[in-house]
Amino acid sequence: MSFPIHAIYILGELKASEALVDILETLRQEEDFIEFWYGDFMTNGLWEPLYYLSENNLETLKDFVLTPNIWTYARSEISCCVGQIGLHQPKRKGEVIKWFRDIFNHLAGALLEDEIIDSDFIGMAISDVLDLRASELLPEIKKLFDLGYVNRMICGDFNDVEKEIYEPCKDFFKKELLNIYDRYHQITATWHPYPEKNLSSASTNELLKIDQKPGRNDPCPCSSGKKYKNCCLNNKS
Repeated sequence: MSFPIHAIYILGELKASEALVDILETLRQEEDFIEFWYGDFMTNGLWEPLYYLSENNLETLKDFVLTPNIWTYARSEISCCVGQIGLHQPKRKGEVIKWFRDIFNHLAGALLEDEIIDSDFIGMAISDVLDLRASELLPEIKKLFDLGYVNRMICGDFNDVEKEIYEPCKDFFKKELLNIYDRYHQITATWHPYPEKNLSSASTNELLKIDQKPGRNDPCPCSSGKKYKNCCLNNKS
């Protein structure tokens, strides 16, 4: 883990919301910069400190997501964070639904030259809405599909979305919120860097196998860097 990740987790634990603007500034940088400093934690863990830092500042997150030329996975981590607010704080679900509605309506009214239409992000945001079972957003979602703005490889076609959004909500959609001590314990207990030697040996590969099936929000086993729900889950027969 890099220094910025440690710093963000500490700021999240302190609920230092005044640091949110500075953190978002790092996420406005180019993909290579973000990959270098955040790596896999960009799509696996940053949602949690962002949750603590921004749960009462959704407008700032909306402005960030609607800024031109933001990297897809920086946007999607914000969407995940807001979705988790709705799952952990059911009384705020209406507020969260309005946040997504504003995002979807803005994107539906945008032009390609505005450089904010990102079909991958839109597919991931729709996946977060599916986790919320926010059927109120189906009209806005359909409009995005009709415009051809949605990557169907991520969330399926509109009929798939319309069907899934009425299915019972699964417990694992709501990610675990931990204090910093327990979170670091989990990270060190479950994250194993690849050994530099004998990387291709059969024995090493066996040791690195994971027996548990990945959850919808877990990293995809194919090592794409995407969440499982946004990658190989959609390729299952």
